[in-house]
Amino acid sequence: MISEKLMEPQPFNAEDHIFDIAFHPKNNVIACGLITGDTKLIQYSLDKTEEIAHLVHHQKSVRCCQFSPSGNFLATGSEDRSIGIIDGEGNEALKLKRAHENPIYSLYFLDDTLLASGDDEG
Repeated sequence: MISEKLMEPQPFNAEDHIFDIAFHPKNNVIACGLITGDTKLIQYSLDKTEEIAHLVHHQKSVRCCQFSPSGNFLATGSEDRSIGIIDGEGNEALKLKRAHENPIYSLYFLDDTLLASGDDEG
């Protein structure tokens, strides 16, 4: 029997509750949507785990986050009914302040130019 060693990145401990996570499709980066309304981008490797961006662009909890298929964009949806689109450098590219009448619950990129969203009412 061949013994394989489990390899895992260093842990990341958030100060606040993580509501949702998304894995970058090409890089070792995780987006974390926090209950505070913040979004953190975490870069991980076997040697270290570090925060590479801290975004404060929602007034209420970030309920969902989703990278585009290319990884060039990150969308975040919030209880405050807004959607944020962040570019590859971690800068907010677009914010739809009242994207829905109800808190946003889910996001899904169909491709790099088309984003579907859902709220608490369906």
